[in-house]
Amino acid sequence: MDTAFVKAGNYFGTASRNALRGPGQRNIDFALHQTIPISERIRSELRGEMFNALNMVNFANPSGASTFTNFGKISTTTGNPRIVQLALKLLF
Repeated sequence: MDTAFVKAGNYFGTASRNALRGPGQRNIDFALHQTIPISERIRSELRGEMFNALNMVNFANPSGASTFTNFGKISTTTGNPRIVQLALKLLF
């Protein structure tokens, strides 16, 4: 009889700590910037950034509570969707 996962009580089972592993996390960030001289002392910088550029879905860890019916199932995602930001900076 496998006793690795049993209901909590006086008996804790034989599973080691952190025995359940979640899926891997992937994220690619991307940035471009261009410095534009305006005069001898003044320049501007145009910057564009993308966080999670490929819009990859990262799944959360599986449920670890053995008393719930969704034990070991992944039901949520983690992280942010694609975020794009543009900035213009004036340097003097």
